[in-house]
Amino acid sequence: MTGRGPCLLAVDAGTGSCRALLFSPAGEQIAVSLREWTHREPPDAPGGQDFDVEANWTAITACIRDVLRSAGSSGDDVAAVAATSMREGIVLYDAGGAEIWACPNVDSRAAREATELIGEGAAERIFAEAGDWVSITSPARLRWLARHRPDIFGRIDGLGMLSDWITYRLAGVRVTEPSCGSSSGMFSLADRTWSEPIARTSSVIRPADMYRSNWR
Repeated sequence: MTGRGPCLLAVDAGTGSCRALLFSPAGEQIAVSLREWTHREPPDAPGGQDFDVEANWTAITACIRDVLRSAGSSGDDVAAVAATSMREGIVLYDAGGAEIWACPNVDSRAAREATELIGEGAAERIFAEAGDWVSITSPARLRWLARHRPDIFGRIDGLGMLSDWITYRLAGVRVTEPSCGSSSGMFSLADRTWSEPIARTSSVIRPADMYRSNWR
């Protein structure tokens, strides 16, 4: 540990940039670093935006190195880490824990599927339990994948938010922080956990696939 003493690291994946911030235990900001990023527009998905996990992880780690170097600190000085992110952005994983698809909160490729959920009356039931509308949340996006990318949909073994993905990359565990998980449209606000009834409501989502992983 350096002479500065222990510090606290916060990592944020925002819509247009990622940031790393270093704080003292008293809450004083010691250093900050920011990298702007852009999301890819897939040619076969009008309104779609893909989150590039590899390129964006490179940006995040660069921000972390920046703040540690600026503060004259090392990883050994970091006593705790917190991760935050844009709401509604998700990452899907296969059975081996590899990221197979991710999108930011601005992804709107599933507009047709959201309209279907509204017409079926499912959107209101989802809102009543999860507290978020279907326009840019997971139920419509998963339905889009089942329809347009069955090769990806058939491999889904878990879902998490972008802040959860940061934790997974740093610590190797897949857990969900409820305040961000609640923006997925797949989360029971009352029970503070993932909702199998919402998975069933979305009709093409198979609960056996979506709830196999060790979500918390």
